[in-house]
Order: sequence, then C-alpha cells, then structure tokens
Amino acid sequence: MNQQLIVSKIMEKELAEMNRLKVLELEFMLFLSKMDDSIFQKFHDALSDEDDVEYISHEL
Repeated sequence: MNQQLIVSKIMEKELAEMNRLKVLELEFMLFLSKMDDSIFQKFHDALSDEDDVEYISHEL
C-alpha cells in the first residue's frame, strides 16, 4: 500500500511538471504569434546556433 502511495506521488509530480512545461510552450507560441516580421527576424538572428535550438518558423 505504501509503495502505491509513493508511485502515485511521483506520477502526480511528473504530471504537474508536464503541465508546467505545456503552459510555457503555449505562452511562447502566443509570444511568437504577436511578433511582426522585423521583431521575429531580430529574435531569430539572436539564436546563436541553429544546431542547439530547433528551427523556429514564423508560420507557426
């Protein structure tokens, strides 16, 4: 019984973290959608290495 409680708490923490990351992702998508082309280009140019960061398309 105690092991089930531990597993349940671990799952609860992992789900909370997944939800937090999803909210951050949605906030970022909203941020990108409000950019005009010049701001987007400045943001895109600021990414130092495209190998480290997924390519961001303005057509999201």
